Amino acid sequence: MSNYAENIIKILAGLPEFLRKPMLKSRLEEFFKMEKAEQLEIIDNAIDAIPDIEFDTLAKLIRTWLEVLDKFDEKKREEIFSLYAYTLAKRDAISKLDIKGLISIYNSLDEQMRKNVSTAIRNAIDKIDEKDILLAKIPDEAKRLFY
Repeated sequence: MSNYAENIIKILAGLPEFLRKPMLKSRLEEFFKMEKAEQLEIIDNAIDAIPDIEFDTLAKLIRTWLEVLDKFDEKKREEIFSLYAYTLAKRDAISKLDIKGLISIYNSLDEQMRKNVSTAIRNAIDKIDEKDILLAKIPDEAKRLFY
């Protein structure tokens, strides 16, 4: 299933921004209507695929995803980050992520978007039972962005 997620990520990242944004908006709207088990499966597959994708391709998609997600209300942002936090706490996947690259994407966002992202991440982590497990896995340079 990871190859499927990888292919979708590559296709979305390869689209011009004027197509990528509405496509991601539509996918997020669908995502929020799914059952939790389906949402977790999608997130699990995305996390599996991330290490196999060239970072420049991934960065384009993550930045657009964050921009689109920023248009959703705070509750939705926290909901999706909670699912990611829960999944990352259960797995040993953070070490496979390009943390410096993810921080550079975060830093490229405008100030209000950075505030929205960091607030949603902090609130999401604070709400999961596995908070301490997850925080132990996150490098300090990343934690400083939201704590």
